[in-house]
Amino acid sequence: MILRHHPQKIGLELDQQGWADNDDMMQKSQSLSPILEQCIQPQNHQHVHLSRDIVTAKQVGGRHVKPVILQVDSQKMHQAGFSFFISENGVWLTDTVPAAFLFLYKHNNKY
Repeated sequence: MILRHHPQKIGLELDQQGWADNDDMMQKSQSLSPILEQCIQPQNHQHVHLSRDIVTAKQVGGRHVKPVILQVDSQKMHQAGFSFFISENGVWLTDTVPAAFLFLYKHNNKY
């Protein structure tokens, strides 16, 4: 559904004829579709780890692959009753991030 009707939701850019790079399409669609439709879960951690800024997110996310940055509307999450806290090493943590509070960073394709 996302690839056909809303490829921009997962940071996918189509060319003039409506084609996208195969590797880019596979990576972004497989990893982002469930997140943008549902939520971010802690996976192998106790909590979801959040970066304070874009520079840090790029550094952390780019350790193994080209990162795709998602922005979290933490203010609205907090107003909705979600809790955040900071670990001893300065990482922001929360239990989950529902899709309603997620946005694809608009400059993902510029780095």
